Amino acid sequence: METNRPSLPEVLHPTDVELATTLDLCNMGLSHLPAEISKAKKLERLYLTGNQLTDLPDWIASLGRLQELYLGYNSLRSLPFEMGRLKRLRVLVLQNNQLETLPESIGQLGHLEKLSAHSNHLAHLPERIADLKNLRVLNVKLNRLAKLPERLGRLIKLERLLIDSNPIAQLPQGLGQLKNLMELDMGSQNMATLSDEIWQLKKLIWLFLDNNGLNSVPDGVRHLKMLEWLFINDNRISELPVFLLRHKYLRRVNVANNPLSPNGRAMFEKYPVFTNEMAFER
Repeated sequence: METNRPSLPEVLHPTDVELATTLDLCNMGLSHLPAEISKAKKLERLYLTGNQLTDLPDWIASLGRLQELYLGYNSLRSLPFEMGRLKRLRVLVLQNNQLETLPESIGQLGHLEKLSAHSNHLAHLPERIADLKNLRVLNVKLNRLAKLPERLGRLIKLERLLIDSNPIAQLPQGLGQLKNLMELDMGSQNMATLSDEIWQLKKLIWLFLDNNGLNSVPDGVRHLKMLEWLFINDNRISELPVFLLRHKYLRRVNVANNPLSPNGRAMFEKYPVFTNEMAFER
């Protein structure tokens, strides 16, 4: 027999809230953040995924111990400027909302390690994102970004940069300074040419160049000595260069949906490094 989930008043019993370090209010149908949460001064993790929130109250900044905030799959249109006061925040998850901008104050979150804002309506990112010196993951896929912050290269601890499916025409100068970057997902872009700075990312393991209108495999790939996974599917590539076979660490090259020539097709069929697999678990 199916049991009913506790009602909101039961979940937010005053005593429980005041002592809580974690609150899980996912999929509760919340249209606003209950004021009782403001009393949770010991709160470190707040899960609000899958509700109907359209905004956050300014008092969210009073949760001074908060380290992880999950707001995905709501209807948020904006974030309060006061968010910048959450100095201990390490994880901020905002995917699948209706955000058009992020506040400049986000640059004050000096301990932030993960910022996930994919599947929103972001037309630009605040320049102060470049101040997030501890950021390791930046996921802004599936937005409306025409460009990235000019100082993006200052994110020296960044390991994963996911910008897939944005109308970005050109990458910012200084991208090659991301010396710790291991994953770059820049599929489905609007770039006429690829920046040479990509080939300076010596620790890159994952590179996604799918659906970019490429006519050939970029020669710069040969300089990515640590590369293991290369996605060049859904392009216009007819030939496969031999240097891919000589690459020391390359484990998979996805070439699906390319118009391979007879020579390209013969290489594809001969060597197991090439694959038509479109998706896999990471």
